[in-house]
This record gives sequence, structure tokens and C-alpha cells, in this order.
Amino acid sequence: MLRKVFFAASAVLAMASVGSAATITYTLDLSTPGTFQLKAATSNGDNGGLALFSVPLTGNVLTVDNRAPNVINSANFAPAGFGQIRSGDITSATANPTIAGAQDVVNGPAANRVYGIGQETSSYVLKGITPAFTPDATSDVAWTNPIVLAVGTYTGTLGFNTQSVDLVGNAWSAVGSGTAPAATVVTQVISVPEPATVTLLGLAIVGGLGVIRRRAA
Repeated sequence: MLRKVFFAASAVLAMASVGSAATITYTLDLSTPGTFQLKAATSNGDNGGLALFSVPLTGNVLTVDNRAPNVINSANFAPAGFGQIRSGDITSATANPTIAGAQDVVNGPAANRVYGIGQETSSYVLKGITPAFTPDATSDVAWTNPIVLAVGTYTGTLGFNTQSVDLVGNAWSAVGSGTAPAATVVTQVISVPEPATVTLLGLAIVGGLGVIRRRAA
């Protein structure tokens, strides 16, 4: 179902504009064993920030919390943030999930488009939006740069499915723009250091301290 909705939304985005100079970098942070953070950053100077993300993973996740900002604006009770094609949270073991979400590019100014996501640390308050409520109780109302799209736990190995057609991202053409063409996507993984690497590093530090002590003596 997610794939069908995703392609429908992508068709709208493609019709809005056919090209973009923007680059979106997805980072999978596995530096804490058994847990992950999925982050996104968009290039500066050639776009208005993240508008759509779709990130297929390979591996077995145990939990996923989609943290992408998603609220209803109290000023007009219209969505603000990543409420479209939004993937749900996961609470049980799932293989090869896709984590996704998009801002509303269809409904004009009432869509409360949020610009600069993936380029700056900000919040709904700083963007002049007062949330009436959020459809996702754990989605963020303030965000960092890069933005954390999702957090979770996993078992075994986890990575990006770089061969999937669902690995895409769209960025606003500019701040204030209603178009959000597809961007170039880059992926990177921050891995947990191998135990042998940690051991060798520790030995190197100890050895270095020994040299320092001998020289001091």
C-alpha cells in the first residue's frame, strides 16, 4: 500500500518540476549497538529544504519510531510537516522496512509548508506555526540539523537498499516555492567499531602513554 501511495505522490511532485540541483544525504547512524538513527541533510544554496523522503532499509528491525515533524496547525487546522505517505511506527520484528513521509505539495498555502528542514536547526515555534495537535504523538516539534527522521532498534545487520526504486528524496525548489523536484540521493552508514579495532585502539593509546612516561623520566 505504501508503495502505491508513494508513487502517486511522486507523480505529483514530478509534474511540479522535472529537475533539481539539490542533494539529499541520508545517514544511518549505528554507532550505538542494536539501535539506529536515520538522519537527513539537504545541500545548501540550491533548494528550500526537505519535502519528501523514502528510505528502504535492508535487515531486520525490531522497532521504528517515525520522528519526522507532523502536526496540525492551529491557525487553519491544516497539516504542517510530513503527514503524507507517512510510514507507520513498527513495534515488532519486521524485515526490510521503508521509512517515508512527505509534506503536502498539493493544497497550496493551506498546506503550511515548512522550509529549511535538513539545512538548519529549528522548530514549529520558530517557523511561526502553533500546533493544535499531532497525529503522531512521538513526532518532533523541534528538530536538529541533520534532522532525525526515525529511531529504532534492530538485530543482525542493517543498511540501505540502494538498489530499490523507493530510495528517493525531494527538496523544495526554494524557500517559498510550491514545487519540490526529485533530488540526488547520497547514503552513508556510521557503523559500530569492530571489537578488534577498539582493542587495537586501546593498546595504541596505552603504548603511547608508556612512551610519554619513559620520555618524561
